[in-house]
Amino acid sequence: MVALCIPVAWRALSNDSNHEAAPKRVTSTSSAPRSSAAPTKAPKSTSSSPENTPPARTPIARTAPGIQIRVVPAVRDVQVMVDQTLYTTTSDGVVNVPSARGSINVSYVGYSVIPALQVVTFRAWSDGLTPPARTLDANGRGHVAMAIDVRYRVSVTIAGGARTRSRTLTATSSVGPVKFTEGTRRWVLAARGERSSSGVAPRTIEYSFDPPRGAPANRRQTFTAGPEALWTVRAP
Repeated sequence: MVALCIPVAWRALSNDSNHEAAPKRVTSTSSAPRSSAAPTKAPKSTSSSPENTPPARTPIARTAPGIQIRVVPAVRDVQVMVDQTLYTTTSDGVVNVPSARGSINVSYVGYSVIPALQVVTFRAWSDGLTPPARTLDANGRGHVAMAIDVRYRVSVTIAGGARTRSRTLTATSSVGPVKFTEGTRRWVLAARGERSSSGVAPRTIEYSFDPPRGAPANRRQTFTAGPEALWTVRAP
């Protein structure tokens, strides 16, 4: 089998919701497109919390004909293959192929931008299927959501405290404890799509540190991740 390299115009990530562009498409005779940029590997979550266990499979609701895939949280330039044609999501995280009919193969391909300010990984489809490749019925059951994880790099600086203080801090979060070393960047889960009986909804992950020295016990220091974020944590 001969694989055809598909050029994709990478763009720096933009969250400007006012910039709406139709999904790009590149027709290919290859069943597996190859990215022109080396993929960035995302750290895998080791959390086994019942909170992160998705509900059982649910049927896809009947809709208008065609294929529509909505990425949650919304991220631009996520690559999706629809019937051997490569598409990238618009700024609102959507790939729309209204002309598709019949049984259509679709799959999550990947995500890569330069510079690599965030990492995107596939989680599940809105009906409960977990493989990134699947078949959709474009005759009326081809509108689905795709749950993803979004990670950003974060570094922590510790303010106050004795000179001999530890250079590491551990934050608590809904996806488990995360250890940070002062001055060292690390990827953390910033947001994820979570399945429910009504579809997929985005959830922002918060990271909480112990209160500063002398502060009340309920005054925890809470942060959310953003591109190349720097968190200043007061020494507990």
